[in-house]
Amino acid sequence: MTDAPTTVPVARAATAGEVLAGHLTAQAGAFLRALPQAVGEAGSRPGALPASAQAADDLLRAVRRIGGALHTFAAVFDPVWAQETRNELRWLIDLLAQEPGYRRRADRLLGALDSLADTTPDGPGMLAGHVGAPKARHCWNAS
Repeated sequence: MTDAPTTVPVARAATAGEVLAGHLTAQAGAFLRALPQAVGEAGSRPGALPASAQAADDLLRAVRRIGGALHTFAAVFDPVWAQETRNELRWLIDLLAQEPGYRRRADRLLGALDSLADTTPDGPGMLAGHVGAPKARHCWNAS
């Protein structure tokens, strides 16, 4: 005979509330980690394009998952709070969804600026040697 117990203790299963709380905590953490990378350095110009497309995607993914959890489990939340939070998240999703278009537009504008300020042997651009072109490029990169 051994001194081992005859029954094995069974681990308590997590409740639905605990599982939901863990999921929302993980998504809130992902949101907060992606936020600084998505909006750029501290003190940067408000409304500047996100510093990283990947960070913007991570932020958008976290917002969608939080909104989905609020929608799916609406019955366990305060209805007024859940609806207000979902409205705010929907606004943020709409704003973040516009970012790729802004990024493409910014790339096209910078390409046009660079071609106008081009000083290659193929022929100088219209703004070649103009002091405003490097300043415009610098101001754009500083944002």
